[in-house]
Amino acid sequence: MADETPRKGSFSALVGHTNGLTKPASLAAAAVTSKPGGSGGSKKLVIKNFRDRPKLPDNYTQDTWHKLHEAVKAIQSSTSIRYNLEELYQAVENLCSHKVAPTLYQQLREACESHVQAQILQFREYPFLVCTDSLDSVFFLKKINTCWQDHCRQMIMVRSIFLFLDRTYVLQNSLLPSIWDMGLELFRSHVISDRMVQTKTIDGILLLIARERSGEAVDRSLLRGLLGMLSDLQVYKDSFELKFLEETNCLYAAEGQRLMQEREVPEYLNHVSKRLEEEGDRVITYLDHSTQKPLIACVEKQLLGEHLTAILQKGLDHLLDENRVPDLTQMYQLFSRVRGGQQALLQHWSEYIKTFGTTIVINPEKDKDMVQDLLDFKDRVDHVIDVCFQRNEKFINLMKESFEAFINKRPNKPAELIAKHVDSKLRAGNKEATDEELERILDKVMIIFRFIHGKDVFEAFYKKDLAKRLLVGKSASVDAEKSMLSKLKHGKAGGRTPFTLESSCPDLLCSQYMQNQSDPGSIDLTVNILTMGYWPTYTPMDVHLTPEVSVREALCPLLVSGWCCPGITGVPLVTWCRAASPQKALEPTLRENFSLSVVPGKLCLHVPSSLTYCVHQLAVRKALAQPCLPAAVGLPVWLLPHVRCEGPLCPHHLGEEPGARGPAVSVPPEQGAGGRPAVSVSLWRGVAGSCVHVTLVSRDVRAPGRTLGSGP
Repeated sequence: MADETPRKGSFSALVGHTNGLTKPASLAAAAVTSKPGGSGGSKKLVIKNFRDRPKLPDNYTQDTWHKLHEAVKAIQSSTSIRYNLEELYQAVENLCSHKVAPTLYQQLREACESHVQAQILQFREYPFLVCTDSLDSVFFLKKINTCWQDHCRQMIMVRSIFLFLDRTYVLQNSLLPSIWDMGLELFRSHVISDRMVQTKTIDGILLLIARERSGEAVDRSLLRGLLGMLSDLQVYKDSFELKFLEETNCLYAAEGQRLMQEREVPEYLNHVSKRLEEEGDRVITYLDHSTQKPLIACVEKQLLGEHLTAILQKGLDHLLDENRVPDLTQMYQLFSRVRGGQQALLQHWSEYIKTFGTTIVINPEKDKDMVQDLLDFKDRVDHVIDVCFQRNEKFINLMKESFEAFINKRPNKPAELIAKHVDSKLRAGNKEATDEELERILDKVMIIFRFIHGKDVFEAFYKKDLAKRLLVGKSASVDAEKSMLSKLKHGKAGGRTPFTLESSCPDLLCSQYMQNQSDPGSIDLTVNILTMGYWPTYTPMDVHLTPEVSVREALCPLLVSGWCCPGITGVPLVTWCRAASPQKALEPTLRENFSLSVVPGKLCLHVPSSLTYCVHQLAVRKALAQPCLPAAVGLPVWLLPHVRCEGPLCPHHLGEEPGARGPAVSVPPEQGAGGRPAVSVSLWRGVAGSCVHVTLVSRDVRAPGRTLGSGP
């Protein structure tokens, strides 16, 4: 037919099979029809099978809400629900799909609000609401906690039924609270915000916490539930935390004042640690995490911050004196938690070191043990810093300043005694300690030495003692001597000393060479030739020796002999006399070696048997120079023949009263090797076969490594 219209395309054929989420490619091509009489006319898209949304029955909304309301009431009354939960969920979805969601949300809110309003009546009608008895308070708290737990459980069930409403309509409207938040808001506004209920709840919680702090056992799960309720309802900080911190502050302020008067410092510190641990446990168990910082700060302030000075004045010195390391560690840890605590501890720590150290340094009666006491005190202080104060740099630096302050209150004496202490240790060597122990002792001594200002005094005494050890052969360990000199040379003591083993060894080797090359003289003689400027100098003194031991006569052949080194002049520097002596006065047969200077040795030689002299008589009789008298008096009492002190020279070196008498020392003449006279002293029938040590000084400094030349 000419007027037959074109056949329209079928929509169902274009759509094909799809899951509704992806757009099929065939859908892009629409069914196109052309107007009659032309192929290029306007085109029209026709969609078939389009149907409008079916309308709900007239009573569907009311009937569905009635069913949902009945289910909500069953949940709130804890009874069984007549309908299937899936059926209820589908009903909510149908209502939301037909744009009934606003009405449905409002109806649900009204149903929940009416139920919550009914719950407040049970608390208002209770007669114990205004009672302060603890049992009634606990019962009230349990009722509140039960009501809250039931409300949470009910809102979870209601939300599961109205989940489609919560995820679509409520989520798309930011001004509306979710169903869960709506339930919290209703409980807060109608239950907890009630003034009487809130007051009773907060007071009951504080009462339980106070009872627990006093040592009673309480229901912690009840406290955890109630405080969790306050936190969820966002009234924790305003309604509970402020009152809780205020009561905590009052409690510990009174407790701190009372216990500081009743307990000793260690006991008080243990109590503070226990309280801090308890409060930290409360935060973990039932308090909100946000309360931890202000709560701990309150305890620290009232139990520590307010009593820092009192604690330090009352117990720090006692703890340090007794070296109570655990208590000092606890004090440091607690004071580190409080603002200004470490600074206060630092100040009192420094004062203690200065006070204790001053008692060691100032008292002349303790000079004998001063250095050892300082070393022991330094070890104890270092141990406290390492173990108790965690090697805090502030405490280390302040300790050094404090040591430097008190050790220099007595100028020069500590330096002298330190040098003497080093001398005694180097003389003893490995007789008293191993090489490792001796090295540790020297390191400790040098640490003490760094604190003194009179380093030149130490150097003078140390050089003098070192020269004696080397010349007399009293040094027990060459390695120890080198180690000590290395510490001085390389700045460990804050400076360097010009007297070293490198400069002294050539002198000793040359002296030994010359001694071996010489012929035996009239007496046993040992000569050391030293380089001027490398060895300590001494003031010359005039001493008249007996003819048989005249050093001048013995030295003259030596000085003019053909093998004498050029440039060496006979300038006596040090002269020692080595002899034997009894170790104990009651055991005259026992002997030990000792070293004497020439003056005491001369006195021993010139005192005949069974004769007692005063010091002045000895000086006149044997032409002893008057300035030498103090040196003579300094002779040990067991060595000197009994010398009576008269006149102004009456020192206490002898340890006896003036005018006292005792047994004299017999000095019979003795012969050396080969019939030659020797410088010998017989004490308590002990014979001392020994020799004279004479030291000469070369006025010209020899170049290192120069050997002795042979003369004509």
